[in-house]
Amino acid sequence: MKLAVAATALAAFLTQALAAPATSGTLQPATVPNCGYPTVPLLRAWSETATDHVYTTNATEMDTFLTNNYTAQGIAAYILPADTQAPTAVPLFRLYSSKNTDHYLTANATDRDVTLSRGNYVSDGIAGYVYPDQDCGTVPLWRLNNHVVLDNFFTTDQAEVYDFVDQLGYNDLGAIAYVNPQ
Repeated sequence: MKLAVAATALAAFLTQALAAPATSGTLQPATVPNCGYPTVPLLRAWSETATDHVYTTNATEMDTFLTNNYTAQGIAAYILPADTQAPTAVPLFRLYSSKNTDHYLTANATDRDVTLSRGNYVSDGIAGYVYPDQDCGTVPLWRLNNHVVLDNFFTTDQAEVYDFVDQLGYNDLGAIAYVNPQ
């Protein structure tokens, strides 16, 4: 009797195992959720003479920087436009220091206010909107700073973070916000 029960259980197991779909063993790409809000490119440029990275969503403004010794470096990320805010999004403030020739981004209003109160930076307004937490397939927007050349650098590319820290002497100050990937 025990042998008949064991044989029946083994037959049921084999039937289920053989009927199960085969897996390929390769990882399938994850689908990135979409919050449904339109995004715009956050353009990045670099000036070697000013040792400054600049970020803008305005192509005309970028063209002006490019005629003033900046070199286009492509799209840093995709953010929500300044005139379209998602319910959970926060402003990405842009500041500028003519003393240091430095553009600075922050999604933290307190950080913006403290930086402005020091007198070296002025407000350049809101570049767009970003997420304070990882939402809808967003990725971290990392802030790096080099106190020697007085430059703030922002990227979503972890390899750039490593290169700027290891090869160029920047400090990794962590994620300031979450944005749509490049």
